[in-house]
Amino acid sequence: MSSESFFTEAYKNLTDEDKESFYRTVFLHTDTEAAAKLRQE
Repeated sequence: MSSESFFTEAYKNLTDEDKESFYRTVFLHTDTEAAAKLRQE
């Protein structure tokens, strides 16, 4: 199994609450203008 398919399958098995935590973590640690705007909202 490739690492890409491993993470895709792992994501599919996350609960809605875990997916929300994942998104928050990604956006809080992404250093782009778009992420900064989302954090301000």
